Amino acid sequence: MDFSIIGQEIKNLRKARNISQKQLSEGICTQAQISNIENGTVYPLATTLYFIAEKLGVDVNYFFEIATSENVDYFNEVEYQLKMARRALDYKEIYRIVLAEKRNPLYQRIPKFKQMIMWHEGICICQLEEDHPRALLLLNEANLLTHQGPILNEAQLQIHMAIGIIYVQDGDLDNGLKMFQIVAKQLTLKPILNDLTIKTRMHYNIARIFSRQGKYQQAIEECKQAKKWCLSVDNLYLFGELTYHIGYNFSLLKRYPEAIQEMRKAITFFEITEDYKHIEFVKEEIRSFEEKH
Repeated sequence: MDFSIIGQEIKNLRKARNISQKQLSEGICTQAQISNIENGTVYPLATTLYFIAEKLGVDVNYFFEIATSENVDYFNEVEYQLKMARRALDYKEIYRIVLAEKRNPLYQRIPKFKQMIMWHEGICICQLEEDHPRALLLLNEANLLTHQGPILNEAQLQIHMAIGIIYVQDGDLDNGLKMFQIVAKQLTLKPILNDLTIKTRMHYNIARIFSRQGKYQQAIEECKQAKKWCLSVDNLYLFGELTYHIGYNFSLLKRYPEAIQEMRKAITFFEITEDYKHIEFVKEEIRSFEEKH
């Protein structure tokens, strides 16, 4: 997609309607951002582009159509922005997108779109407001918005995992495990996943529950399954965390040489991926195990 074409067309439409950059930016973003978008140096978030289109009196898909020969779905753009914010654990950014999209007519018109937004709203209410009952209510309502057949869609799988995480945070490990096991069973019915990290995260969360239940060897096996999956699909998301968690469970079994070995592997991976936030913590863990060994 040629983003500079979008910026140029925004500029053309703005001038044709005799609207200044300042007027266009009001209630959407800064004037400087509009200038950068028009110059092609910045690509707007999906929500920003939606409100710009609304002010200019065109459908948002108009911009996508002129920038590519393919029909780029606005839904997919919003989904991508939410996914990136989720991976960064930027819940404030997620909430900003959620609040903006709830004003979008698509929110009431398309159940799948509304489901996605409600799912992320539930996550934000859990993480930012720590209102678990309200978050669970929203997530369960979101789950019912699309087909309730024998095979869940990917958004429903994500919702089940979000519910499972809330149960675990509340100390209800059994119900948390049940939610992740539902996802595990569903994944046997879905030969193709668009989001490959669903299966990785499912294994990782089950492993963490097993650790808290004292089932250390089962936790290790769950992490090994996740790593095998990561390698099979060439997607190394959480690979370092999974390796660390194997070492952590070896330490709980007091198998310190194996724990140290796995944690050193985890450090190597964190260094390669420039994930520096974990390295010092893991090094300190290794030092404590070396003293015990």
